[in-house]
Amino acid sequence: MENNKSYLDRIPLVFLLIVAALGLQEIFLLLPSSAKKENLQISYIVDEIINIFIVFVPLALAFNKWTKAWWCIGASIIGTIGSAVIWDNFIDFSKDYTASGFLYVGLQVLFILINLFFFLDKKLPAKRIWLILAALIIFRGTSVIFYSNAGSFDLLRKLLGSGFPKYAGMLVMMCFGITKYIYYSELQNFADGKAPVWNIRLLNPGNSYKKLSATIVFWVLKTLVYLLVFGLAYIISRYSSPFRSFSFKMTSLFEAMSIFNSLFSIGVALMAAWWLRKFLIEYFIGHGITSKVSYWLLLLPVIGIITWIVLLQEEKTDNALKRVGNIDEFAAEGTLGISATYFTLMGILLLLNITKAGSVQGAFSMVLAMLMFAWFIRDRSAYYLNFYLNVALYATILIWFFSADFRQYRELAILYPLAVYNLMMLILIFPVYHFSDFIYILPEEPAETEPESKDLLPEFQ
Repeated sequence: MENNKSYLDRIPLVFLLIVAALGLQEIFLLLPSSAKKENLQISYIVDEIINIFIVFVPLALAFNKWTKAWWCIGASIIGTIGSAVIWDNFIDFSKDYTASGFLYVGLQVLFILINLFFFLDKKLPAKRIWLILAALIIFRGTSVIFYSNAGSFDLLRKLLGSGFPKYAGMLVMMCFGITKYIYYSELQNFADGKAPVWNIRLLNPGNSYKKLSATIVFWVLKTLVYLLVFGLAYIISRYSSPFRSFSFKMTSLFEAMSIFNSLFSIGVALMAAWWLRKFLIEYFIGHGITSKVSYWLLLLPVIGIITWIVLLQEEKTDNALKRVGNIDEFAAEGTLGISATYFTLMGILLLLNITKAGSVQGAFSMVLAMLMFAWFIRDRSAYYLNFYLNVALYATILIWFFSADFRQYRELAILYPLAVYNLMMLILIFPVYHFSDFIYILPEEPAETEPESKDLLPEFQ
């Protein structure tokens, strides 16, 4: 029952490093000289170098891999400077669309391979190398920074007006940086064999979370969930279908890549939901919190933050057997209060819809949602049906991209991010009603052998 989340102890330091790096970026961008055309190249190089250090320095601190980190930092800086020189002296960005596009794609491939090098080891099996490479491609493809700044905050500025903080984008950059650190650390655990069995419902009672680190992780993962939804809503609504008249123009290439990025982001969204779920349950186990109501409240906007502050008062449990006992207590906790609250709120919304709005479609969708939730409570097959319905919706939207000008479906664009959000919420609420599906690592299991797992509440299987 080894603690494979020790890298999270470095989270406060990572947070400070990212804040300092972003502060340097802002100071450089505020300099009058940085806005001049001849200094844009230097501005790009400085910005990228800071981002490179944000990635590899925290990982080197957490896993003591300084040699690999310096090699990766050096290669990334050379690639960044080389691309800037080529772009500035040999390629006309405004005219040579094909060369610019291929240079951009080539850079993405180069940085993915450099990141892969950090995880490579002589004893690492080929299968794990391919899985790590796939994970790096998916994360690189999401372009979370682009979604957050160009998508989420543009949309929020439209909703909130000029009162929206000018530098709130820095909060998103911090969220992205810490998310990347967690993502890469989990890949390093996978490469080191500390996570030999990949099971999204496997719990490790041995994982220990400090309060400050846990608070940052909770904020980051929950913020990421909402930022992905806002970013997708913005991006999906503004693109037409570039594939109808694709001509290797830079605009078309970037639109095409943005569409695929939005599909890749589904993978990151699901992983964020799985990580948040596992983190919350293991935090509950380690701190003797057995209330499913508290878990459910953490999933809600605003209320979740207040609930987390209250739960921070609970002290950590170091006894391994006590932690296993906490799992059983959480599993035995009832769900009547959660179900009653949901159906009461939905019933009130249904009555308001009938009396005020008079929308037949709205009333029908609410009744359908309540029936689906009732089915979900009784049978996990409703969870899988909902999953497949979301996949069907993603496929439908992708077909629209290929076949028509998507701007004429702008009002339907919100369905895509809502489907992603719905799927993430389903993943998060799943343990409240079907905790018997989860397994945990036995405390007496030796560290050098494959971890066994024990079914929770096997009588319900």
